[in-house]
Amino acid sequence: ETAYGMSSSLPYPPEYLPAKAAVDQIIKDSNISTKAFATSPIYQAWETDSIISLELWRNLALALLVVGVVSFTMLGDFSLCLMVMACVMLTLVDLVGTLHFWDVTIDVISCVNIVLATGLCVDYSVHIAHAFSVAEGSRIERTKAALVNLGPAIVNGGVTTFLAVIILPFSQSHVFQTFFKIFGLTVIYGVFHGLVFLPALLSTFGPNSS
Repeated sequence: ETAYGMSSSLPYPPEYLPAKAAVDQIIKDSNISTKAFATSPIYQAWETDSIISLELWRNLALALLVVGVVSFTMLGDFSLCLMVMACVMLTLVDLVGTLHFWDVTIDVISCVNIVLATGLCVDYSVHIAHAFSVAEGSRIERTKAALVNLGPAIVNGGVTTFLAVIILPFSQSHVFQTFFKIFGLTVIYGVFHGLVFLPALLSTFGPNSS
């Protein structure tokens, strides 16, 4: 017996989505006088798969918009906000790219976790940007001050977040395994961009001290 589900359904979406659309079109063209539709237990998953990509892009765009507005409000500097947003978007690109090679498909579980990762990964960058904005001296000196003052706290936050999910890959549940993969990668890439990539940007293109 074939096991169906949004994360393990056979055949794959490029095959069954056009088939489902063809079935719906046949019913529509039949001119049945009453409301008619095809139904099957697997159709619920197929309907979800047909819109999940659009939903993911929309939700990510909304999450990034909110992150950008809040970051600009808290930092008060447009260039710093752009650098933080660059770190967030690069973290998401690295995350989704790695998930592709880790056999994680875009389903309801991964979609929700990727959107949650947007709010998690901004934490590693925005604190460094804020510490840079309040420090005194040249760009290099302010970047060093930001790393010295908040670098250990950010590393500690990343480590504790990773430890919180370290037991999940031993579960047989698809939900828990996906949760570990997404949040583990978010911590790794988020800390990297916050403590390596962002300081490089700040020391080169950061705004001058007021």
